[in-house]
Amino acid sequence: MHESSFTSIDDLTDRQVMDILQLAEEYERDGSSYAGKGRGLIMGSLFLEPSTRTRGSFESAMLRLGGGVISVTDAATSSIKKGETLADTARIWSGYCDLIVLRHPWEGTAKAVSDFADVPVINAGDGGNEHPTQTLVDLFTLKKEYGKLDGLSMAICGDLRKNRAVHSLIYALLRFGVDSYLIAPRGSELPDHIRSRIRRVHGVDAQSEKVGPFASLFRADPPVGAGAAIPEQQEINLDALYVTNTESHQLTLLSRPGKRSSRSLTGNERFTLYLTRRQQERERPGEDSSAFYLRVTKDVLRRPTFKQAIVMHPLPRVDEIAREVDEDPRSRYFKQARYGVPVRQALVALITGREKWSSPSERVGVRKSALGIGGMACANEMCVSTREPASASRKFTLDQVDGVSELECRYCGKECTAAASCFRRGVHGVVYHPISKITKADIEGERELFVYATVKEAREDGLEPSASYAEPSVESIRK
Repeated sequence: MHESSFTSIDDLTDRQVMDILQLAEEYERDGSSYAGKGRGLIMGSLFLEPSTRTRGSFESAMLRLGGGVISVTDAATSSIKKGETLADTARIWSGYCDLIVLRHPWEGTAKAVSDFADVPVINAGDGGNEHPTQTLVDLFTLKKEYGKLDGLSMAICGDLRKNRAVHSLIYALLRFGVDSYLIAPRGSELPDHIRSRIRRVHGVDAQSEKVGPFASLFRADPPVGAGAAIPEQQEINLDALYVTNTESHQLTLLSRPGKRSSRSLTGNERFTLYLTRRQQERERPGEDSSAFYLRVTKDVLRRPTFKQAIVMHPLPRVDEIAREVDEDPRSRYFKQARYGVPVRQALVALITGREKWSSPSERVGVRKSALGIGGMACANEMCVSTREPASASRKFTLDQVDGVSELECRYCGKECTAAASCFRRGVHGVVYHPISKITKADIEGERELFVYATVKEAREDGLEPSASYAEPSVESIRK
């Protein structure tokens, strides 16, 4: 993987994120400060899934920096249609351009392409996984509005399962001290692997709360069991509300330990309504998409709770924001979209070395990977390792939480611990061990690790059981 690639929000340190936001503010304030920064650079714009704002702002960013753009906007018109692999596409385009900006419907594709590219790869959205550059735009918008990030709070409402922008944003908000309140419809709650990652990285467990008056954003009352509404003067304190357009179900709090605010939102505090559309393109056949939509209208904004609210949306909108709100002085979504240009200018300039990081030696640590053997594979049907294993070998990153080993797909981040039965240490290992026996030393050590879906596969690979299997109950595992 190219060391400068940006495939996940976690590829950047906190300091690097702040470098991008600060540089973006300079670019946004003084256009002459960036003239010619990208002269001689060519950006490969590979958008194999529909895009308007992300693609347009990236290409505008490169052109404003003085560079050039070559692009593919439809897989059907490229050699991918003829069967060319992502790996070969990455190798070829590395000879055509100085960085690749990639959008693709498969989860983890940007990471897979970065393994074969000789130039930096930027993830412009990979299926339902992440959209890290949108998160940078969101953080920049919040910082412009409030002058800070730490100490804010945000409610994120709606389809948390399929919305990739929400996933990246939640990771970033926790890192920068922003409390997150999540409201999701039944069946669209935050995916388990993201909850697990939040718990592992930030030590945060979700805490259920009452939905409260957020139900006013929906066309119908919240379903039974969602919790009774509470008076507005007792509402959860918020600085920002990130809303998607589906039925209110439950509210969950993600807050750094000891950081939860006790203030109440009375209408005298400013906060942000952040809406996103329903991710219909990621709904599978048979999924019910008729749940209540939320909608912000002037009537909603007249409520005391929302009188100081600003309205944000990553766009495109469908029916979540009434057109009448466009003229309201509290609307920010068009300005938010414009911020995509200076933010992506700053990102491109820093990644290509045309601007300098404040701490050039700072790097995000590389997580230990294990190679999957036999039937050990990611179960996510939209993962790049499932769709095109020739370009994404079955690899799983390892972590330990409270002494318990956890494996997740290296590409899409889905948990895979339950799919693994045993592992071996090193290329020349001759015994297999229970997956529970992976140690911190294994994760931090030099030896390569290999994981098997079943004991049978390990035995067929010529391995013998370790002393860890010399227990009476193990006989049933071997069968």
